[in-house]
Amino acid sequence: MQNSEKTLFRSASRFFSGTLLSRISGLGREMAMAFCFGAHPALAAFMVAFRFANLFRRLGEGSVATAFIPHFETLRSSSTKEGALFFRDLAYSLALFFSFFSILVMGILFVMMRWGGWTVEMKEILFLTLLMVPSIIFISLYGLSGALLQCHGRFFLSSFAPAFCNFTWILALFFLYNLDPHQAMPYLACAIVSAFLVQCSVTWPFASRYLSSHLDFREKLMPRLFSSDVRRLLVPILLSVVGVGAVQINSALDALFARAATPEGPAHLWYAIRLQQLPLALCGVALSAALLPQLSRSMQQGNLAEYVVLVQRGILRSFTLIFPITLAILVLGLSSVNLIYGRGHFTAHDTVETLLCLWGYSIGLLPSVLILLIVPAFYARKEFRVPMWGAVFAVGLNTLCNAYFVFFLGWGAFSIALATSVASWCNFWFLVSRLQRVVAVPLRQMIGPSLKTVLCAMIGAILALVGSYCVGDMTLPQLLGERGEEFPRAFTDQLFHFTLLALLFFVGTMGSAWLFKARELLALVRIDRSYGEP
Repeated sequence: MQNSEKTLFRSASRFFSGTLLSRISGLGREMAMAFCFGAHPALAAFMVAFRFANLFRRLGEGSVATAFIPHFETLRSSSTKEGALFFRDLAYSLALFFSFFSILVMGILFVMMRWGGWTVEMKEILFLTLLMVPSIIFISLYGLSGALLQCHGRFFLSSFAPAFCNFTWILALFFLYNLDPHQAMPYLACAIVSAFLVQCSVTWPFASRYLSSHLDFREKLMPRLFSSDVRRLLVPILLSVVGVGAVQINSALDALFARAATPEGPAHLWYAIRLQQLPLALCGVALSAALLPQLSRSMQQGNLAEYVVLVQRGILRSFTLIFPITLAILVLGLSSVNLIYGRGHFTAHDTVETLLCLWGYSIGLLPSVLILLIVPAFYARKEFRVPMWGAVFAVGLNTLCNAYFVFFLGWGAFSIALATSVASWCNFWFLVSRLQRVVAVPLRQMIGPSLKTVLCAMIGAILALVGSYCVGDMTLPQLLGERGEEFPRAFTDQLFHFTLLALLFFVGTMGSAWLFKARELLALVRIDRSYGEP
């Protein structure tokens, strides 16, 4: 497969399309959860448990995929059959390892729950975590089959598969709606395992066909468990596990700090981060998934110039997308939270607390996206230590900030999101400084286009704020520190506020882009055949 800037963004656009659909389904899932259970403490306990289970999820999904792609590209460049044998051996080895791992973790959690002397609330969290642990088996296989799809340019299917997980989740909520939240959560935890099984079943048929096209029936069923090629992944996987695991431990600790701040704190953080992760996934994850295979091929071919161009253009395109989105979250955050969640058991107080958490997360949205692009630049060079140390440093800083903000300043759940953003910025600068030592990426060439993006987005934000004041929206008072909780609850009013402010922001931003000839911004909304050409 030929590398180029054009193929990079074509691949990213396919991943973007699938991710957009899966995120829309995820948004529907969050709306269903807010409607059914609001921010009930039982749901907050489920969210804490889900984050602990997510710790194991990322170890199986993220670490394996990032280690698999560079090594797989190296093997199949010399022999397609060797690549297929490696995939077969790794798939069987992962299934066996994570099966034993799940049994071990579930046993440990059972012992802790039975004889640990925990509070009733903590026992509930441990029990829900125990129920969700087996999902790591299906998640790891999904991560591996998704990475194989990406190596073959099949980005849509790998990114759309989570939508099937979300549909299963929503179906479970439909059946659990009339139950008491404390009774419903164990059933929901069991449904999560089934949801991840469905997600894996969507991507695995391609992997099966891939094996069948390169191996005969006997070869498919006779794996070399933990073969030499699989063992070669041990060090990069372990290094990636430390980095990814540190981030997930940080996420789990966030939930515990939020629980210490207020009983509903984890729920407010959950609802906020789901909105923050929408642009993070649509832009950062999409480009990152498309970037790693191409960067790996560039390094395999010794084409350093192509490697630098891909990294530079990925960073510039991401900034052009994410900086306006950051300001959009600032001015549209209240209307979007109220539109999406503001009904059923989700109160006006929940709206305010979720909004504050969303604003806290938005401060770190830009570095979080750029980190997702810079890390593959290290992985493609098979340098896993730098991202690992960056993640460990960020976790340590985030934990210190959490403790200070919550226990000394008493800032509540909002401070958890703020601490995450502070840690993201520090991790970003660490990675950029190390990347510049390894390879000179000409970041200064991005200053001119970036300044135009900043100016245009600020004009759009100011226009939206003026519009919000004219229609009586509470965004400006919330920004000024007035904590009123009088928000429209009728769907038509909610939709009117959001649509008006979004339209004003878009017109202000893109109108300014046309006026100041901000080519990067204009290229986002029109087909410009000359864009990106030398």
